Amino acid sequence: MDTSHRIPVTLERCSDYTPENVERALECALAPLGGMAALLGDARRVILKTNFLTPGPAADGHTTHPAVVEAVAKSVLACGERRVVIADSPAMGSARRVARRNGVGEVARRLGIEIWSLNQPRRVDLPPGEAEWRHLVIDRRLIEPGTRIINLPKAKVHGQMYVTLAIKNLFGAICGKRKPLWHVSVDADRVRFGRMLVWLHRVIQPALHVIDCIDAMERKGPRGGDMRRVGLIAASCDAAALDRVIVEVLGLDPERHHALVAARQLGMGATELDEISVLGEAIDAVRVEGFQEARQTDLAFHIPRPLRFLMLRVLMRGVPQHDHRPS
Repeated sequence: MDTSHRIPVTLERCSDYTPENVERALECALAPLGGMAALLGDARRVILKTNFLTPGPAADGHTTHPAVVEAVAKSVLACGERRVVIADSPAMGSARRVARRNGVGEVARRLGIEIWSLNQPRRVDLPPGEAEWRHLVIDRRLIEPGTRIINLPKAKVHGQMYVTLAIKNLFGAICGKRKPLWHVSVDADRVRFGRMLVWLHRVIQPALHVIDCIDAMERKGPRGGDMRRVGLIAASCDAAALDRVIVEVLGLDPERHHALVAARQLGMGATELDEISVLGEAIDAVRVEGFQEARQTDLAFHIPRPLRFLMLRVLMRGVPQHDHRPS
């Protein structure tokens, strides 16, 4: 069978968060993709977009583990002189505060890396007739010339969006308190929220996605769930393909991964297994049995509908919608 046109996704075993094990797994995962240097090209600045949901210790499992962040940062630094930054827009607290609590701050200190909160908004217009919104407002530094983004999600179930992996993790590019407003603006339509995430990917165009799936969160998420040892580092240049493979590994339903459904609607990436070449470990060799889904919760945080309408009228004037809707 000809697999030359399939999108590569790599799965590498990693038994724990011991630094040498994570670094070895990362190196093996990146080799089939061309290696870190080739993926970065001539970038002068590399932003590691972590999952910094809220402050808490690494053992809680709701943020990207410091060992994974460190392995990726070292791999970037080994490719030559580049400015490396760790960045996110946490739901609570600053990125530095989250990093201090989960151990990434110590990694940044040792490696001489900055930590940014993504809070410098820039309006990016979307193409009329294609997008449902006129523009997105994201941190301007993510799209400045000479910048490459490496997306570093944590594998977790998610009460509002079923699962958070590579596609969902870019939501942190939305600045500050605009994020809850997006939850309200889509009127409980999870796939529509997913289409907004797809447009984020099209605007930001990450160079690489590496999922921390050594421990994955089940039963409840994106925080407060149980940690299951899955023992994998997974990587791809295609967020949709990577999400599709990890959903399969965890035994979750791809049709309930609303952001993946949105990617298929909008033609972003490889969303079916027959479009993907899985390298390293085979899916069947690492498949997890009995991984527990999260109970579905309200996408708009149970805000009463009249208050949602008021929020949209007052606060979302900058995000008027086009009439276009994908079929």
